[in-house]
Amino acid sequence: MPSETDSQTTNTSTNQEIYLNEAPSLFMIKTVFIETSKKNKKKRNEKILEISDFKEFGREFGQKLWNSRSDINSKKSALESPKTIQEYCDGFPEFLNNFFTGIIDELYQKKNAICNWQRKRRNNLPKTTSSEQIMKIVTFITSILLGIAFPHLKIWIPRVLASLGRMPRLLGSFRRLLTVCHVTSHSDRHERKLAKVRMEKSNPASRLIQGNNVWNLATIDNIDFKEKSFKFGNIYDVTRDNSHATLRMVFQAQLPIEIETGPEEVIELTAETSLFGMNQGIDGTLTMFRQVIYELLDFKNINEELVYKTNFDAETIKNIILTRLDRGCCGPSPNIVILEPGASPNSDEEILRVAEMYKDDFALESHSFLDIVADEAIFRRLIKCRAKWPNIRPLLGQWHTSKDFCSVLLVLFSSYGLLSLASRLGVRFLDKFESVVDYRSTARVLDLLWVAVGISISIYITKKGISFNEIMDSENGSHICLKVWYLYYEWAGIWKAHRMGMRVGNFDLQQNSLSAAGPLYASAAKSNYTTAIAHYLSIIAAHPKLEEKLRYCGAFKIPMTLTKILTIGNIFDEKNLRDQIKASQDERERIDLLMSEYLDDYSVSHSERAVKSRKESLWELVDDLVTVFGMADPLSHQLFQEYKPTEMHQEGLNRLIACYPDGLERIKAVYRQEVLEIERRNPQGRRTIGVVRTKPKDYNKKSVGKRTRVVAENSNEISPTTEPQPKRRKTTGTKRRTTEDETAILCALKMYKDNLPDDAITSVRKNLSEVWTVKKVREWWNYHKNR
Repeated sequence: MPSETDSQTTNTSTNQEIYLNEAPSLFMIKTVFIETSKKNKKKRNEKILEISDFKEFGREFGQKLWNSRSDINSKKSALESPKTIQEYCDGFPEFLNNFFTGIIDELYQKKNAICNWQRKRRNNLPKTTSSEQIMKIVTFITSILLGIAFPHLKIWIPRVLASLGRMPRLLGSFRRLLTVCHVTSHSDRHERKLAKVRMEKSNPASRLIQGNNVWNLATIDNIDFKEKSFKFGNIYDVTRDNSHATLRMVFQAQLPIEIETGPEEVIELTAETSLFGMNQGIDGTLTMFRQVIYELLDFKNINEELVYKTNFDAETIKNIILTRLDRGCCGPSPNIVILEPGASPNSDEEILRVAEMYKDDFALESHSFLDIVADEAIFRRLIKCRAKWPNIRPLLGQWHTSKDFCSVLLVLFSSYGLLSLASRLGVRFLDKFESVVDYRSTARVLDLLWVAVGISISIYITKKGISFNEIMDSENGSHICLKVWYLYYEWAGIWKAHRMGMRVGNFDLQQNSLSAAGPLYASAAKSNYTTAIAHYLSIIAAHPKLEEKLRYCGAFKIPMTLTKILTIGNIFDEKNLRDQIKASQDERERIDLLMSEYLDDYSVSHSERAVKSRKESLWELVDDLVTVFGMADPLSHQLFQEYKPTEMHQEGLNRLIACYPDGLERIKAVYRQEVLEIERRNPQGRRTIGVVRTKPKDYNKKSVGKRTRVVAENSNEISPTTEPQPKRRKTTGTKRRTTEDETAILCALKMYKDNLPDDAITSVRKNLSEVWTVKKVREWWNYHKNR
């Protein structure tokens, strides 16, 4: 029988069961949930407290990865050249895979929980986690870590990505790969939609700054795009499309003076106004150039022998000259804004419409001037637009002017040995050099020639005891070569001074150089540039306030490449092209931080370009020129044998000397006819070159003709001791049939089935004509042996 204690226990249990089966009170439910929440929170806190120092945890993790070198090396083949992604994944250390798989899987689970809750409300099937997708992300991350830890290993993914980045046609696949691994946030399709929204919202005018000392200098230029490849179809019938737009920019310079808002003073110009020719400013600059070269040579007379230094080159001279020039643009950098572009600049009406767009951008008043910079082609159209809007003040872009100045020098000195000197420096493609295909390369060669000629003249006149001013005073017929290259040294010095003025932002130096260079443009038949220079210098002279502003900011660099780099997609849809140009500056700002912080690319490179100094070639040319200057017959020197100067005589020298005074009269006539309009326009003779021009192809024609004459002369020469040879029968290049007799002789070779001996061929050829070579016999046998 049960005891009393057992009976009480049973009753208690029964009572408890009855009690628990009853509906719990609200207080009890709250108490249970609060306690449960506290316990769960405590457990989570305990987990967090277990890894309180995550930096230390990372160090331990890195140490474990570092210590797994032997394990990784044992699976080297799977990591460097796997057959499948699963094999590649298995090659990583297990703890590394598990760690990142746990992180990525947990994140996907959390995302899917929220996503499936929404999908359930919409009665859609739940979304599941893809283990394959997790594996792709994990292998991508772990590949980076292993590449950092063990760079000697040729880890598969980093190696393939390096190759993929150099294949332009696979960049689409490269971007999809980055999207799959969540390196990029969205697909190309979505990015195109976002870019379109950004372009539509872009408002470049909001970047403009306002102020009483802000000078708005407008700039317009043609920007062109060409298709990268031909359209699908016949490439012989279809050409690549191209599109053009008018790039509109503004350089907002903050001047140290306030800009007057009232009408500006305009000076009335006359025919006597001095605008062109040599001036005191350029004379002083050229004298400074001579002094720099003279000081570097450091002449000394030792034992009655002239000794000079040769431990410098063109770069040394340039650096010293830069230190002696007054610099402009000393204020803060201008605010550059790319505004909404215009259509193709192929008409005067479109150029005027593009210029009038600045009225709204700058809020110009009726008396305000629009200062606008353009190249020579657009500059001439802007001059025509002044008839409808007199307050346009066009300014000629000096970079294009300097480029055409190179062509002026090449035209004037092409028949006086310029090509020979360039070839001596190592120029191989003289036709491209003569056409100024690449401005930087052409300018480099002309600068080296200027340095070589300057050094040579300095050495020669020091030896002879004469001065620079006495070179042109010698008798007719003497020192023709010296006089020719002295003129090159003077005129190329004007070009160098103009280029240096752009480099240091010295507006006065640019203006003085252009005034001195104007007559040379006219003599080289640069009619359009002659007219443009006449208009430009007259505009500067008529507006002293404009000249004062230009002294504060005399040089700007137009970032055309930026616009082209950021323009993608359909560039032949006019609206799309204009929207992309308008938003290009916004797009650049979006990526500037990434490029500057991660790639150390700050958009402007301050390092010197890696160019060859050509020091050895330079001094070899100097030695040759010093020798040539002292020769009675300079054309006999080896320097001029390949490209012989055709005008190196007194008459040619007289033509060259007359170029400057004749050109001065021609540009003054253009000034009176085109600018002042006090004379009837007479374009006759504007495209007449003052000298005889020689092109590289002229030398090529002469050499071909010379070779032809030599061959003809040699063919007519017959040795008296040799009898005329009989005409040999042509053995190749004509079709002939095998005769029956030849076939009968060759059939003897059919007995050889596998290999044809050489002696058999020799015996057969004895009975055949000389047409049957060993090769021809063997070919006949190969074809007929089994027939």
